[in-house]
Amino acid sequence: MSSANVVLSLTKRNALLFFRDRSAVFFSFLGAIIILALYILFLRDNYLGEMGSNPGATAIVDGWMMAGVVAVTSVTTTGVFLQCMVNDRSTGVVDDFMSSPTKPMAFTLGYILSTFLIGLLMSLAVMAIALAYLFSMGAVIPAENILLAVGVLFPSVLSASAIMFFLASFIKTEAAYGGFNTIIGTMMGFVTGTYIPVGILPGSVQNVVGSLPASHAAMILRDLFGGDNINTMFSGDAVAVNEFRDLMGFNLYVGGFRIEPWMGIAAMLITAVVFFVLGTYNIHRKRA
Repeated sequence: MSSANVVLSLTKRNALLFFRDRSAVFFSFLGAIIILALYILFLRDNYLGEMGSNPGATAIVDGWMMAGVVAVTSVTTTGVFLQCMVNDRSTGVVDDFMSSPTKPMAFTLGYILSTFLIGLLMSLAVMAIALAYLFSMGAVIPAENILLAVGVLFPSVLSASAIMFFLASFIKTEAAYGGFNTIIGTMMGFVTGTYIPVGILPGSVQNVVGSLPASHAAMILRDLFGGDNINTMFSGDAVAVNEFRDLMGFNLYVGGFRIEPWMGIAAMLITAVVFFVLGTYNIHRKRA
Protein backbone atom coordinates (compact mmCIF):
# COMPACT_ATOMS: atom_id res chain seq x y z
CA MET A 1 0.00 0.00 0.00
CA SER A 2 1.37 3.42 -0.94
CA SER A 3 2.10 6.05 1.67
CA ALA A 4 -0.76 8.22 0.38
CA ASN A 5 -3.23 5.35 0.82
CA VAL A 6 -1.92 4.71 4.33
CA VAL A 7 -2.46 8.37 5.26
CA LEU A 8 -6.01 8.33 3.90
CA SER A 9 -6.83 4.97 5.50
CA LEU A 10 -5.57 6.07 8.90
CA THR A 11 -7.43 9.37 8.59
CA LYS A 12 -10.67 7.51 7.84
CA ARG A 13 -10.06 5.04 10.66
CA ASN A 14 -9.41 7.80 13.22
CA ALA A 15 -12.48 9.76 12.13
CA LEU A 16 -14.74 6.70 12.39
CA LEU A 17 -13.41 5.87 15.86
CA PHE A 18 -14.07 9.44 16.96
CA PHE A 19 -17.65 9.66 15.71
CA ARG A 20 -18.52 6.22 17.08
CA ASP A 21 -17.58 7.47 20.54
CA ARG A 22 -20.47 9.77 21.41
CA SER A 23 -18.84 10.89 24.62
CA ALA A 24 -15.79 12.09 22.66
CA VAL A 25 -18.02 14.10 20.32
CA PHE A 26 -19.85 15.60 23.29
CA PHE A 27 -16.68 16.55 25.15
CA SER A 28 -15.28 18.19 22.02
CA PHE A 29 -18.25 20.56 22.21
CA LEU A 30 -18.08 20.91 25.99
CA GLY A 31 -15.82 23.98 26.03
CA ALA A 32 -18.17 25.85 23.71
CA ILE A 33 -21.23 24.69 25.66
CA ILE A 34 -19.80 25.91 28.97
CA ILE A 35 -18.88 29.33 27.57
CA LEU A 36 -22.29 29.73 25.92
CA ALA A 37 -24.09 28.77 29.14
CA LEU A 38 -21.99 31.14 31.26
CA TYR A 39 -22.55 33.96 28.78
CA ILE A 40 -26.29 33.54 28.38
CA LEU A 41 -26.98 32.92 32.08
CA PHE A 42 -24.56 35.37 33.73
CA LEU A 43 -22.22 37.45 31.60
CA ARG A 44 -24.46 38.90 28.89
CA ASP A 45 -26.67 41.02 31.14
CA ASN A 46 -23.66 42.29 33.09
CA TYR A 47 -21.81 43.45 29.97
CA LEU A 48 -24.92 45.02 28.45
CA GLY A 49 -25.70 46.72 31.76
CA GLU A 50 -22.26 48.33 31.79
CA MET A 51 -22.73 49.63 28.24
CA GLY A 52 -26.15 51.07 28.88
CA SER A 53 -28.41 51.77 25.93
CA ASN A 54 -25.66 52.61 23.46
CA PRO A 55 -26.64 51.78 19.87
CA GLY A 56 -25.04 48.58 18.61
CA ALA A 57 -24.01 47.43 22.11
CA THR A 58 -25.99 44.18 21.91
CA ALA A 59 -24.52 43.24 18.54
CA ILE A 60 -20.99 44.05 19.73
CA VAL A 61 -21.21 42.03 22.95
CA ASP A 62 -22.89 39.05 21.29
CA GLY A 63 -20.39 39.07 18.42
CA TRP A 64 -17.48 39.41 20.86
CA MET A 65 -18.55 36.36 22.82
CA MET A 66 -19.45 34.17 19.83
CA ALA A 67 -16.02 34.88 18.33
CA GLY A 68 -14.42 33.64 21.53
CA VAL A 69 -16.58 30.51 21.52
CA VAL A 70 -15.49 29.61 17.98
CA ALA A 71 -11.82 30.30 18.70
CA VAL A 72 -11.87 28.13 21.82
CA THR A 73 -13.58 25.30 19.92
CA SER A 74 -10.71 25.03 17.44
CA VAL A 75 -8.45 24.10 20.35
CA THR A 76 -10.76 21.93 22.45
CA THR A 77 -11.99 19.78 19.56
CA THR A 78 -8.49 18.98 18.33
CA GLY A 79 -7.46 18.25 21.91
CA VAL A 80 -10.27 15.76 22.45
CA PHE A 81 -9.67 14.09 19.09
CA LEU A 82 -5.98 13.50 19.78
CA GLN A 83 -7.00 11.21 22.63
CA CYS A 84 -7.12 8.51 19.93
CA MET A 85 -3.40 8.95 19.24
CA VAL A 86 -2.54 8.78 22.94
CA ASN A 87 -4.70 5.66 23.24
CA ASP A 88 -2.96 4.05 20.26
CA ARG A 89 0.42 4.78 21.85
CA SER A 90 -0.58 3.41 25.26
CA THR A 91 -2.00 0.19 23.78
CA GLY A 92 0.90 -0.38 21.38
CA VAL A 93 -1.13 0.16 18.22
CA VAL A 94 1.28 2.87 17.07
CA ASP A 95 4.19 0.45 17.42
CA ASP A 96 2.35 -2.02 15.19
CA PHE A 97 1.81 0.72 12.61
CA MET A 98 5.41 1.85 12.73
CA SER A 99 6.78 -1.70 12.35
CA SER A 100 5.02 -2.14 9.00
CA PRO A 101 6.91 -1.67 5.69
CA THR A 102 5.26 1.72 5.16
CA LYS A 103 7.31 4.78 6.09
CA PRO A 104 6.59 5.88 9.69
CA MET A 105 5.96 9.45 8.48
CA ALA A 106 2.82 8.24 6.69
CA PHE A 107 1.23 7.26 9.99
CA THR A 108 2.20 10.57 11.59
CA LEU A 109 0.61 12.44 8.68
CA GLY A 110 -2.53 10.33 9.12
CA TYR A 111 -2.95 11.56 12.69
CA ILE A 112 -2.19 15.13 11.69
CA LEU A 113 -4.65 15.17 8.78
CA SER A 114 -7.46 13.53 10.74
CA THR A 115 -6.96 15.96 13.65
CA PHE A 116 -7.17 18.94 11.31
CA LEU A 117 -10.23 17.69 9.41
CA ILE A 118 -12.20 16.77 12.53
CA GLY A 119 -11.23 20.02 14.22
CA LEU A 120 -12.31 21.99 11.15
CA LEU A 121 -15.63 20.14 10.87
CA MET A 122 -16.50 20.61 14.53
CA SER A 123 -15.44 24.28 14.48
CA LEU A 124 -17.62 24.91 11.43
CA ALA A 125 -20.55 23.32 13.27
CA VAL A 126 -20.00 25.58 16.29
CA MET A 127 -19.63 28.62 14.02
CA ALA A 128 -22.97 27.77 12.41
CA ILE A 129 -24.57 27.62 15.88
CA ALA A 130 -22.91 30.91 16.86
CA LEU A 131 -24.14 32.64 13.71
CA ALA A 132 -27.64 31.26 14.22
CA TYR A 133 -27.61 32.74 17.72
CA LEU A 134 -26.38 36.12 16.45
CA PHE A 135 -29.04 36.25 13.74
CA SER A 136 -31.73 35.28 16.27
CA MET A 137 -30.62 38.29 18.35
CA GLY A 138 -31.05 40.58 15.35
CA ALA A 139 -27.40 40.90 14.34
CA VAL A 140 -26.63 41.90 10.75
CA ILE A 141 -23.41 40.32 9.49
CA PRO A 142 -22.43 40.84 5.83
CA ALA A 143 -22.02 37.68 3.75
CA GLU A 144 -18.43 38.74 3.04
CA ASN A 145 -17.66 38.71 6.76
CA ILE A 146 -19.11 35.21 7.12
CA LEU A 147 -16.96 33.91 4.27
CA LEU A 148 -13.88 35.55 5.77
CA ALA A 149 -14.71 34.01 9.15
CA VAL A 150 -14.90 30.55 7.56
CA GLY A 151 -11.52 31.24 5.94
CA VAL A 152 -10.02 32.18 9.32
CA LEU A 153 -10.99 28.76 10.68
CA PHE A 154 -8.49 27.00 8.41
CA PRO A 155 -5.30 28.56 9.86
CA SER A 156 -6.89 28.64 13.32
CA VAL A 157 -7.64 24.91 13.39
CA LEU A 158 -4.34 24.12 11.68
CA SER A 159 -2.31 25.94 14.35
CA ALA A 160 -4.42 24.43 17.16
CA SER A 161 -3.95 20.95 15.68
CA ALA A 162 -0.19 21.46 15.51
CA ILE A 163 0.18 22.74 19.07
CA MET A 164 -2.05 20.04 20.56
CA PHE A 165 -0.28 17.37 18.48
CA PHE A 166 3.06 18.55 19.83
CA LEU A 167 1.84 18.58 23.44
CA ALA A 168 0.16 15.18 23.05
CA SER A 169 3.45 13.73 21.78
CA PHE A 170 4.81 13.98 25.34
CA ILE A 171 1.93 12.07 26.97
CA LYS A 172 1.75 8.28 26.99
CA THR A 173 -1.36 7.40 29.01
CA GLU A 174 -5.04 8.22 28.54
CA ALA A 175 -5.48 9.21 32.19
CA ALA A 176 -2.68 11.76 32.03
CA TYR A 177 -3.96 13.14 28.74
CA GLY A 178 -7.51 13.40 30.08
CA GLY A 179 -6.30 15.55 32.97
CA PHE A 180 -4.14 17.64 30.67
CA ASN A 181 -7.02 18.20 28.27
CA THR A 182 -9.29 19.32 31.11
CA ILE A 183 -6.74 21.96 32.11
CA ILE A 184 -6.41 23.18 28.52
CA GLY A 185 -10.18 23.42 28.09
CA THR A 186 -10.52 25.40 31.32
CA MET A 187 -7.71 27.80 30.45
CA MET A 188 -8.77 28.60 26.89
CA GLY A 189 -11.66 30.82 27.89
CA PHE A 190 -9.26 32.99 29.87
CA VAL A 191 -6.26 33.08 27.53
CA THR A 192 -8.40 34.10 24.55
CA GLY A 193 -10.00 36.92 26.53
CA THR A 194 -13.43 35.31 26.38
CA TYR A 195 -14.32 35.10 30.08
CA ILE A 196 -12.54 38.35 30.95
CA PRO A 197 -11.81 41.27 28.58
CA VAL A 198 -8.14 41.35 27.60
CA GLY A 199 -7.77 45.00 28.53
CA ILE A 200 -8.31 44.46 32.27
CA LEU A 201 -5.57 41.81 32.52
CA PRO A 202 -2.08 42.73 33.79
CA GLY A 203 0.31 43.94 31.08
CA SER A 204 2.48 40.82 31.17
CA VAL A 205 -0.58 38.59 30.80
CA GLN A 206 -1.82 40.72 27.90
CA ASN A 207 1.48 40.09 26.15
CA VAL A 208 1.04 36.34 26.58
CA VAL A 209 -2.54 36.50 25.30
CA GLY A 210 -1.43 38.61 22.34
CA SER A 211 1.14 36.02 21.32
CA LEU A 212 -1.21 33.02 21.20
CA PRO A 213 -2.63 31.81 17.84
CA ALA A 214 -6.07 31.14 19.35
CA SER A 215 -6.19 34.75 20.56
CA HIS A 216 -5.32 35.96 17.06
CA ALA A 217 -8.23 33.95 15.66
CA ALA A 218 -10.56 35.37 18.31
CA MET A 219 -9.38 38.92 17.54
CA ILE A 220 -10.10 38.58 13.83
CA LEU A 221 -13.46 36.88 14.38
CA ARG A 222 -14.54 39.59 16.81
CA ASP A 223 -14.11 42.21 14.13
CA LEU A 224 -15.98 40.11 11.59
CA PHE A 225 -18.89 39.33 13.92
CA GLY A 226 -19.40 42.69 15.61
CA GLY A 227 -16.60 45.16 14.97
CA ASP A 228 -18.59 47.21 12.46
CA ASN A 229 -20.88 48.40 15.25
CA ILE A 230 -18.17 49.95 17.43
CA ASN A 231 -17.97 53.19 15.42
CA THR A 232 -21.75 53.49 15.63
CA MET A 233 -21.77 53.01 19.39
CA PHE A 234 -19.21 55.78 19.92
CA SER A 235 -20.46 58.04 17.10
CA GLY A 236 -17.10 57.86 15.33
CA ASP A 237 -15.06 59.12 18.32
CA ALA A 238 -11.66 57.66 17.33
CA VAL A 239 -10.18 57.83 20.84
CA ALA A 240 -13.17 56.11 22.47
CA VAL A 241 -13.29 53.51 19.67
CA ASN A 242 -9.61 52.56 20.12
CA GLU A 243 -9.90 52.43 23.90
CA PHE A 244 -12.88 50.10 23.64
CA ARG A 245 -11.18 47.91 21.03
CA ASP A 246 -8.11 47.60 23.27
CA LEU A 247 -10.24 46.76 26.30
CA MET A 248 -12.32 44.06 24.62
CA GLY A 249 -9.58 42.38 22.62
CA PHE A 250 -10.56 43.65 19.19
CA ASN A 251 -6.95 44.87 19.21
CA LEU A 252 -4.10 42.74 20.58
CA TYR A 253 -0.60 43.83 21.49
CA VAL A 254 2.73 42.20 22.26
CA GLY A 255 5.19 44.49 24.01
CA GLY A 256 3.20 47.53 22.89
CA PHE A 257 3.25 46.39 19.25
CA ARG A 258 -0.19 46.02 17.73
CA ILE A 259 -0.95 42.72 15.97
CA GLU A 260 -2.63 43.33 12.61
CA PRO A 261 -5.04 40.69 11.25
CA TRP A 262 -2.63 39.59 8.51
CA MET A 263 0.07 39.15 11.16
CA GLY A 264 -2.27 36.92 13.14
CA ILE A 265 -2.91 34.74 10.09
CA ALA A 266 0.82 34.53 9.36
CA ALA A 267 1.56 33.65 12.99
CA MET A 268 -1.02 30.84 12.91
CA LEU A 269 0.47 29.35 9.74
CA ILE A 270 4.06 29.61 10.99
CA THR A 271 3.03 28.09 14.32
CA ALA A 272 1.37 25.18 12.50
CA VAL A 273 4.53 24.34 10.56
CA VAL A 274 6.86 24.69 13.54
CA PHE A 275 4.81 22.61 15.97
CA PHE A 276 3.99 19.87 13.47
CA VAL A 277 7.71 19.48 12.81
CA LEU A 278 8.52 19.49 16.54
CA GLY A 279 5.74 17.02 17.34
CA THR A 280 6.76 14.66 14.55
CA TYR A 281 10.40 14.84 15.64
CA ASN A 282 9.45 14.16 19.26
CA ILE A 283 7.41 11.06 18.41
CA HIS A 284 10.08 9.55 16.18
CA ARG A 285 12.85 10.50 18.62
CA LYS A 286 11.14 8.57 21.40
CA ARG A 287 10.92 5.50 19.20
CA ALA A 288 14.59 5.66 18.18
